[in-house]
Amino acid sequence: VMSHSLTIPLYSLYIFFASSQGARGIGRDTAIYLISKGYSVLVTVRKQSQYDEMKTADEKSNNGTNTKQPYPILLDVTNDEQIPTAMKQLQNYLNDHNKNLIAVVNNAGINPEGDKINEGETYEIRNELADPTTIGRRVFETNVIGVGRVTKACLPILTKSKSKSGSSGTTTTIINIGSYFGSIAGALGLDHCYYEASKFALEGMSDNMRRSLRKDGVRVVLVKPGNIMTDMNSAGEDSAKVVAMDIEHAISSSKPKARYYPGRVKGYSTKFVCRLYEMLPTSIVDKL
Repeated sequence: VMSHSLTIPLYSLYIFFASSQGARGIGRDTAIYLISKGYSVLVTVRKQSQYDEMKTADEKSNNGTNTKQPYPILLDVTNDEQIPTAMKQLQNYLNDHNKNLIAVVNNAGINPEGDKINEGETYEIRNELADPTTIGRRVFETNVIGVGRVTKACLPILTKSKSKSGSSGTTTTIINIGSYFGSIAGALGLDHCYYEASKFALEGMSDNMRRSLRKDGVRVVLVKPGNIMTDMNSAGEDSAKVVAMDIEHAISSSKPKARYYPGRVKGYSTKFVCRLYEMLPTSIVDKL
């Protein structure tokens, strides 16, 4: 399979897609897109009902009665007790199919503050912090700690895949899904504070991982989507396909970017908006 500038051997086409909503939104659309490009994708789901539904779809695809589907793994990224079972299932699946793992996509994320704001007329922005226990802690446990939890668990499998591939040119990549809110804070008031703070934290985590894992040959990439259309955001400016295309490039390219900025924000490219806020003096940004 040839994709961009990197030849990917057939035994290395497995991607572990850690998502809090693997059966919907960016996670669903990206998994389907990657499958269309010849990759095999394992997707985490939190609910048993989602797992059962996706397992049935996968079995039908193997019987030739359906198009190829992502294979589900039951995992709540906030639950330490589920990690060993999920990693065992992942490793067994790779062994059974004689495959290597080439990428981990940390897409798990929640935004209960944004979901309320997107309710529109039924929610009034009050410029008040959400409850730190029921909202703040839950956001950080999923959006930040969850990324660390999954990455720590998958690193031994990734490095093993890297060593097994030898000189074949196969690379392994960790892709963290951030947000343009990791560069822009305060536009939606205190009502959106915890989500924005979690994405700022992911910026630092991704920089640390990228620099620290370089010596081990594991690439780390941060994808910062703009205003993307999802089930919870009907006012998005671009489809999730633009995110999927950047993720696929990060996996297949011999020289992936440290950061990708798919989509737009208020008509402007996400990269332009983020760089503007990052480069302008604080005194000017505070007035935007």
